Amino acid sequence: MLEYYGKEFVEHMIDLLPHIEDKYDQASLIETIIECLDIYTFNENYLNKIFGKYILCIAEKAVKVKGMSACLIGFIQAGLVKKK
Repeated sequence: MLEYYGKEFVEHMIDLLPHIEDKYDQASLIETIIECLDIYTFNENYLNKIFGKYILCIAEKAVKVKGMSACLIGFIQAGLVKKK
């Protein structure tokens, strides 16, 4: 999907996230959004916002360790401030 739609698909996922209530689905969508760093740049406010949502998903154990590790590295690569 990313290869075909590119940035439009990422923007669709970004628009979809606020409408997802299930923490497992939120975590999966956030992980997918963060995997798109090579084709999409996120502003700092958005990055902080979804990081907060992702931390809540971690607290509720709605993530798998492998996905969590990769996603947290993605947040760092995207420029998440160290103190967060």
